[in-house]
Amino acid sequence: GNLLMVFVVIAGVFSFNKMEKEFWPPGRDNSVQVSASWPGASPEDMESQVIIRIEEATAGLDGVDWVRSRSGEGFGWVSIQSESGADIDAMTQEVRSRVESISGLPTGMDPIRVTRQVGRNASFIIGLHGNVDERTLRDTAERLRDQISLLPGGANTEVWGARPPEVSIEVSEASLQAFGLTFDDVARAVRSSSVNAGAGAVRTADGNFQLQARNLADTELDFENIIIRQTPDGGIVRIGDVATVNDGFVDTNLYSRMNGEPAMLVALQTADQFNIWDTKKAVDEALTQFRTTLPQGLQLTIVNDESEGYNELLSLLFQNAAQGFFLIFFLLLLTLHPKVAFWSTLGVMTAFAGSFFILPYIGVSLNFMSVFGFLLVLGIMVDDAIIVGEAVYERAERGHHGADAAILATQIVLKPLVASVFVTMIAFAPMMMFSGEVRQFTSAISMVVISTLIFSLIESLIILPAHLAHVTKPNPT
Repeated sequence: GNLLMVFVVIAGVFSFNKMEKEFWPPGRDNSVQVSASWPGASPEDMESQVIIRIEEATAGLDGVDWVRSRSGEGFGWVSIQSESGADIDAMTQEVRSRVESISGLPTGMDPIRVTRQVGRNASFIIGLHGNVDERTLRDTAERLRDQISLLPGGANTEVWGARPPEVSIEVSEASLQAFGLTFDDVARAVRSSSVNAGAGAVRTADGNFQLQARNLADTELDFENIIIRQTPDGGIVRIGDVATVNDGFVDTNLYSRMNGEPAMLVALQTADQFNIWDTKKAVDEALTQFRTTLPQGLQLTIVNDESEGYNELLSLLFQNAAQGFFLIFFLLLLTLHPKVAFWSTLGVMTAFAGSFFILPYIGVSLNFMSVFGFLLVLGIMVDDAIIVGEAVYERAERGHHGADAAILATQIVLKPLVASVFVTMIAFAPMMMFSGEVRQFTSAISMVVISTLIFSLIESLIILPAHLAHVTKPNPT
């Protein structure tokens, strides 16, 4: 009994440390998102030349419930919702394969992205604010994002409240006429010169190496130096000679302020494998170092720290558990034998620790929903130990003691005890069978309740009787 109890406790503590820890689990929707970007395209062109092509390519997929699409200025997306029970991962791969086979898409498009929809919450939001120019603010926010994305759990870090960069070329008609050029000449030079292109591969004894010509213009100076024409006498006409290049941002209605100052937010969103405690520690260390490199006039403020709410959540769980253990011990101490009170309370604590054992191996993280499941089952699991403890004590009052008495007492309550536990399991089991997005949240409650009741039953029927075998008839004096 003691060896099994120690094993259950150690295994539970090990699994608790291994479990993912997050306030909310990432909600995986049963849909596939196909996103397309075509800078400068009108919604009509986006619809007719891109979105319809994607819809035609993905038509006829098995297990599709509905398809929605939207086209806008320079962007568009197609959302494909699967039916209940469909293999969403296989559908994602099939959609990706079909989209990659589309030929004849417009030039200038960014690569089409095919992803499974995942709802993530921002665990940490960091605000950068100060009276600095927008370029400095954006560069600092992106630098912070890049540093945080390298931390444990920080892969999905994004910058919020930043306008996309844009390089605009304002062509002067008088300058074009002076050099004998047209607007098409300028556009053709930009399209042909600002591009990354593959250049084949080289095979060597050390391996194969891919060659690529990287000539994509990115800054104001890069665009100004693009050559439009070379004259017979050796002269060169560049973009900067006939146009004004402005390295700025997309003209959008965006107003982002914090404490009355221009601001941007860096949001760390939960990853597929996430431990909020490890991430919190790494983020604090990174921010301490990053503050020393802030440009003058910029301040860094933590807007949201979900680890604080998470710590309060676990504190609520363990406080409720501790109060429950104390009440069990106190009430059994008043009504039964001190040994029964001690071993029954210790047995409930053992079952609580053991309930964590299998959770990380069945994909359950320690989050709001699983903690809710623990709070539900705490009041149920104590009954098993109390029933067995009272049965053994009742036999002791009759003068029976030893292992035989403990086994006989356990056998008397075995059937009703097992029946009540299984009825409770059956009551919570349907929560694992819900369809759609809700199942990702309700299944955690069901698994926690079932896991806890299993270990409560093991402790009450195997470990506790071995400990209560030494209970003797109480002394009347």
